[in-house]
Amino acid sequence: MTYPRSHLIDRENGGFYHLITRCVRQAWLCGKDPVTGRSFDHRRQWIEDRMLKLATCFTVELYAYAVMSNHYHIVLHVDPKAALELSDKQVAKRWVTLCPPTRYGEVDEGRIDSWVEALMNDPKRVEVCRRRLGDLSWFMRFMNEHIARRANAEDGCTGRFWQGRFESNVLLDERAAYSCMVYVDLNPIRAGITNQLEKSEHTSVKRRIDLAEESLTTADLLAAPLRPLNDSLHRHTPRLEISLGNYLALVDWTGRIVRDDKAGAIPSGVVSVVDSFGSGIDVWLPQVLEHREPNRRAFGAAEAMKALAKRIGQHWLKGSGQARLRPSATAGYC
Repeated sequence: MTYPRSHLIDRENGGFYHLITRCVRQAWLCGKDPVTGRSFDHRRQWIEDRMLKLATCFTVELYAYAVMSNHYHIVLHVDPKAALELSDKQVAKRWVTLCPPTRYGEVDEGRIDSWVEALMNDPKRVEVCRRRLGDLSWFMRFMNEHIARRANAEDGCTGRFWQGRFESNVLLDERAAYSCMVYVDLNPIRAGITNQLEKSEHTSVKRRIDLAEESLTTADLLAAPLRPLNDSLHRHTPRLEISLGNYLALVDWTGRIVRDDKAGAIPSGVVSVVDSFGSGIDVWLPQVLEHREPNRRAFGAAEAMKALAKRIGQHWLKGSGQARLRPSATAGYC
C-alpha cells in the first residue's frame, strides 16, 4: 500500500530521502528520442545545474544523484531546523535568488538589492519563506517546475513534462542512505550506458571522482554534501562518516557484481577506482537492490521501521520483514 507523503516526511526534524521524478509517459525527454532521433541530452545538464543551485538556497544537502534520459534520482538530507537559524537577511537573499526580479525574461540584477530589502520589511512574508526553505516539497517544486517550463519553451508547447509528483522514500539510518546512494550512482552502469564510473555523466559519483582527482588524498576526506564548484559560502559538517575514498571503493566494488536483470556492470579488467572492496556480497547486494522495489516508501533497520510505523499509525510497513534480517551497524562498509 502507499502512504500519504505527509506521514513519511518529517517536517520538523527532516532526515534522508530518496527522490525520483519521471518524464511524462516515461518518454526520453532528457535523452535521444528513439522515434524522432532528436537529442535532448543537454537537459540532463539543466537538471544537474538546477539541483546544485537549489542546494545553496534550501536547507538541504545533496549526497547522490543520477540524471537519466527519462527520469532522475536524488538522495539528500533536509534540515527544517537549519532554516529557523537563518537570519532574516539570509532568508530574504535566498528567496530572491529563487525568485529574482526579471525584465524582458532576464534577471534584473539592478533590482535584486531592493527586492531583498522589501522582503526584509515584511516579517510575516519572511517567516513564510523561512518555512519553505526547509520544506522538501517546495525544493522539488522549484526543481521540477523550472525544468518543465524551460523544456516546454524550447519545444514551443504546453502541458505536462513530468509524470505527476515526485516519489519520495525515507531513509531511516546511515546504512539505508549508503545503499541508496550506491544504487543511484550505479544507474548509468546498470543501464549499460558506460562501464566506467569516471564516464558516468551527470551523476554524483563522477563529481566525487573529479573532486578526488583534485585532492592529494581521499583517505581522510569525508563524502561531504555536494555543492557547486564556486560555492564557498555554504559548508556543512558531513552527516555520513564514510570517507570519500571508501565510498568510491564501495560504489566500484558493487558495480562489479554482475546482475542477470541488468545490462551492465564494471568489467573485472577495468580499474575505475579500486580493484576490489572487502566481502559480504550476500548481505550488501540485497540491501542495494531493495531500492528498486515498487511501492516501497521506507528503508532502514527493523527498529527504525517499527518506530516509523508507530509514528504514522500503522502496524506494519512494506519491507519490515526484510529489515528484521538486516544488521543496523555500518561496520565493514565505512
